Order: sequence, then structure tokens, then C-alpha cells
Amino acid sequence: DAAETPTAPFNENSIRAAAGVLVVVNTNSPESVRVGQEYVKARKIPAVNVCHLRCSTEETVPRHVFTRDIRDPIRQHLISHGLTRSISFIVTTMGVPLRVSSDPIIPPMAGVRTDASVDSELTLIGSDPPLNGPIPNPYLSRDEVFNSTQFGMYLVTRLDGPTVESALTLIRDAVETEQNRSYSARGFARLDLNPTPDPVSERLNAGIMANYKPLAHQERLMGRVAPPERTTLPFFRPGSAYTTFFFLGWGYHEYSPEVFSWTQGAIGINADPANAQTLRDPKASWVAGAVEHRLTATIGTVSDPGKDFLCLSNVFKYVKAGYTWAEIAYMSIPQLSWQAVVIGDPLYTPQK
Repeated sequence: DAAETPTAPFNENSIRAAAGVLVVVNTNSPESVRVGQEYVKARKIPAVNVCHLRCSTEETVPRHVFTRDIRDPIRQHLISHGLTRSISFIVTTMGVPLRVSSDPIIPPMAGVRTDASVDSELTLIGSDPPLNGPIPNPYLSRDEVFNSTQFGMYLVTRLDGPTVESALTLIRDAVETEQNRSYSARGFARLDLNPTPDPVSERLNAGIMANYKPLAHQERLMGRVAPPERTTLPFFRPGSAYTTFFFLGWGYHEYSPEVFSWTQGAIGINADPANAQTLRDPKASWVAGAVEHRLTATIGTVSDPGKDFLCLSNVFKYVKAGYTWAEIAYMSIPQLSWQAVVIGDPLYTPQK
């Protein structure tokens, strides 16, 4: 078991830097190879921290292919190179499959699903969780620096998009925003509430609203935090594409550049089910469209995750506190071995 292999002790500085990242590259995909090379160069990732797979380039693979060609080789790489405890972040790259299809061997039963996001399954690569997810996330809302040994999991994010250029831009914009210390230097924070009067919507709204006060109390953001709106009309309407550095909202099934515009380094989360069902076609998923138009960090789901799949109450608090994007995202995702996919550089730290 990967979790039992003795390696170097936890060190916060190395865990949250290049030494704490494993990059997963599919050698069958030229796009994956290029994105992996550029990320290794940008973040100075050690060569031993690059895991080369030979797997399908399709977005969806069956369970046995995921296990044989993705999970097991990554697990073996961690064990054989003594990385199980020194690694906390795993980065998949464009060309690595996105989704695991339902297992045909397990007969369908009420409330039982075996389909999942590849990345969400990889969070528990050190163990063998039951196939009928989801699994509670032990790092949810913990508000503390992550390490894999303490929490028994890995934080997995993805550098992917409709084109190689859009995937590479995720890297460049994250690094340049940090170097220039430019996150939130311009643009607006926008919050969009769900008007549907039901308990699930109210919990989502409460989470979104919890970010308003911390945003509004930032003196440097004076005049750039839009009051939350609760309406049956889209909050962003064609022609109202204010350049945005921080967005939390709901209900946008398709992406429109007339509706959204992003600053470099922007964080935007659209709590709409199955908004990352594909990352290849920007017209078929909100996440793909947003990444194509330079959103730097987001969370999506590859299939309908059911109720309460995001906990957004403290997203801006975590940003302000100086957490990495991987930590911010996974402190906001209640379930593992399920449908979530986190897009962006795991080391991206919007406010250092």
C-alpha cells in the first residue's frame, strides 16, 4: 500500500513547492507531453516527480482501463521512487482521461453509481475506496496547510482545456500573477445567487453570501465588489461582461464571452452540475469555455454530482490567507472519489 511506504517526513515548505508535486503525463498524447514539459520548466519540478503513462487519449475510459493504465502506474511510481509522503499535489495534463465510466460488472442499484472523475479517484490513490462513491473529504473546511500523510489523500488538479494554448495559459497566468502580485489589482468581484426557494439552493446561497463581507471589507477593493443579486434573470447579461477577478455563481450551462470576462489569474466557480462534462469543446461545457477565455482557476463536475457538491463559504477567506489553489479548492469540495475536477496549477497562490 502506497500509504505505508516509509519516505521523508512532512516538511511544509517542500510540500507546497516543486518537490511536493507529481506531474502525470500521457506519452501517447503530444499535447500532454508538451503541457507537462512546460509545467515542469515553469515550476522547476524535479525529474523524478514526473510520471509517464501510456494510456488512452479519450476523455472517458472504463474502470478496468483506469485501474490498469492510470491508477496502478501512478501508485507504483510513488512507491518505487519513495514519494508517497513527500508528494501532496498531483497534476494531470491535457491528454490524460477525464472520466471513469460506470462499471458494467456491478449491477445498477438504487442510489449506487460507479462513474467518477479520474482526478477525484486519484485523490485516494494510496488506498482502495469502495467503487460506489462518494467518500467524505477529510480536508473539507479544515483551514490548515495540507499534507498527504496527515489527511490520507492527495490534492489533484488538472492542466487541460480545449487547446494546448489554453492549457499552457493556465500555467503562464498563474506564474505571472504571482510574480507581479497582481491578483485582484483590477477588475470586479461578482456573486450570483440562486433564486430557487428550496433547501439546496439556500445552502448554496448561504455559502456564496459568506464571501461578500470579507470582500466588501477590503479597502483596496472599494467600489469593485458588486452587491449579490438574486433574480431569475442571469446576473451577467450579454453586454455586461465586467472584467472579473473573483466569481461565485450558479446556473450557467454554457459559456458566453459576451457574459464573462476575466483578469489574469482570475478565480471563478460556477456551481452548475456537469459543467465540465468535456474539456475539449468550449461550446459544450462552461468550464471548457471559461478556460478557453483565460479563467485561471475553477472547479467543475464531469457528471451530475447530486446535492451539496460544493461548500463555497470560505473561498475568498482562503485566498486572502495565502493558500495554494489546490488547498482552496479541496477545502471547498465535500466529496472524493466522485465527480469533481479542479482546473489550474495546484501551486498557484493568488495572494502570497
